[in-house]
Amino acid sequence: MKINKTFEYTICALSFLSKVNEDEFVTAKKIAQKENLPVCYLSKILKNLTRAGILRSNRGKGYMLKKKLDSINLKELSDTVAQNGSSLFYDTVIYNGLKERVDKMLSEIKLSDILK
Repeated sequence: MKINKTFEYTICALSFLSKVNEDEFVTAKKIAQKENLPVCYLSKILKNLTRAGILRSNRGKGYMLKKKLDSINLKELSDTVAQNGSSLFYDTVIYNGLKERVDKMLSEIKLSDILK
């Protein structure tokens, strides 16, 4: 299954944040440097994740996980960072209920399952 860069960056950032102390804020710049990601684009992703309640932010200090990894599913992440109603997992039109099946499958996969 092909994923796009936005989702890849999202997973990288959340993986990085899951490895720092629970009470430690990390700046977008530091995450971008450590994960080799574009800081401007990453900042937009992190703001979306904050609005969705996945991250907590503190101006000037950065971001930290607000939700535990085992309470975040891939469908939620996809919906949070997708743009214009597009999916991060499939670029073509999907017919005959396949999209619903894929969405159901994604909703059952927790972030903690893939970041072990």
